[in-house]
Amino acid sequence: MGQSTPEPTGGVVTFMDVLGWRGIYQRKPNPLSDLEELVSGLRDLHRPDSPIETQIKSISDTIAVFSRGEEDEWPRLIEWHGQLAALAITRGINYELPIRGATSVGEFQLLDDMFVGPALDEAAGWYEKADWIGVHLTPSAAFSFKPGLGSMWVEYKPPLTGAGGWRCPCVLWPFAWDFEEGDRASLQRVFRNLGPITPDISNKYTNALRFFDDMQGEIGRVNDA
Repeated sequence: MGQSTPEPTGGVVTFMDVLGWRGIYQRKPNPLSDLEELVSGLRDLHRPDSPIETQIKSISDTIAVFSRGEEDEWPRLIEWHGQLAALAITRGINYELPIRGATSVGEFQLLDDMFVGPALDEAAGWYEKADWIGVHLTPSAAFSFKPGLGSMWVEYKPPLTGAGGWRCPCVLWPFAWDFEEGDRASLQRVFRNLGPITPDISNKYTNALRFFDDMQGEIGRVNDA
């Protein structure tokens, strides 16, 4: 007999993938070990005694983060996903594994390494439109969330293919980069190592640098919180 079908559960979902994964072996000798180390770092951030039930799964170049909770808990869970995403983006840049993603809320089902549900469909549909390095909220999550003082989410207009008018909270990853790694020059240095930077991918890097520049005032806000 097969396993019973898991009951649907509500919560927050973040999908992230590595830009330029196809052919990455041509510029990185051990991309899988670097990605495994990145995912392990995210799992280490989640303490065993944490009241937030979170599962982090990795399939090929996709990282999926699931946190279960009732609807009134979603804002707190979204904030938690913002912290995880900020760490994933900054460490991903250092590993030369640039990451984009999206966070949604709603129902989903998990069974081992298989997952399904409307929250996943929404997150997957939106992150593939992102033309940058970064993570943003989908409509379901944005309509459920109001960032507080010191939030790792900031209102912005992310560069999205086919959805250019969408303005929503985006992960303030430049704060984590500024705190852990350094300045704009260090960011440009890593981007340069990701070459060749062909015209079809250059926008992702320039859009990320523009976001970094635009967020300098927000970095001060978080520091003061």
